[in-house]
Amino acid sequence: MTRTRPTEPQRRRGRPALGRNTPLEREEILERALRIVRKDGRDALSMRRLAAELGVTPMALYHHVADKPALMDALIEQVWLEVIERAAGQVGDPIETILAICICTRDVWLENSDLANLAVAVAEPDDVLFASTRIHTALFEAAGFPDVPLAFSAVQNFTMGAIQIAANRRAASAYFGRNPRALLAKGRRLFTKRGATANHRGVLEARFDEGDERHFEPALRALLAGLLAH
Repeated sequence: MTRTRPTEPQRRRGRPALGRNTPLEREEILERALRIVRKDGRDALSMRRLAAELGVTPMALYHHVADKPALMDALIEQVWLEVIERAAGQVGDPIETILAICICTRDVWLENSDLANLAVAVAEPDDVLFASTRIHTALFEAAGFPDVPLAFSAVQNFTMGAIQIAANRRAASAYFGRNPRALLAKGRRLFTKRGATANHRGVLEARFDEGDERHFEPALRALLAGLLAH
């Protein structure tokens, strides 16, 4: 489910500009770009704004990233690296390892939800893809799934699908100016007033982030159990 590739070769340092006293580094560019996206969204990120915040001319950025798509690709890799770093050490029982990786993947991508739909671009067929798929294959084999490709596909779709739904819910709600917390509270009052059952209220909550958070791990465990019995 996770993938990253080696960092691009370091390009020549961009010269300081606009009063900056230190050379520009690729790591600083990515850190600042990610900060902009987390704060104001992906559409707010431009090479001109990024350069201004870093205190350099836009041309200085191109010594490190070829263009805006290359910058976005590097940010996606940065987030996947964070997933890998957080998931490091989650090695033990294969099922619990799969669960931990999926939970970590969801947590990290929802912290970067405005980039989440870019996380599912098809990967380049290279050594990194070969190595990552071999690792996943070994993990799912060790877990004892009778149909490894089926199990991997189901877990991948469940995890990344949950991320996409939550990310798109946030983006769509913001677009329409809807406050999810306020609307959930209003919905609860309405359902209580009309005598909704516990299941009926639960289905309501499942359509909000709160329900996602509560049900993700139990639902994933149920899915894994079903796949093991398949």
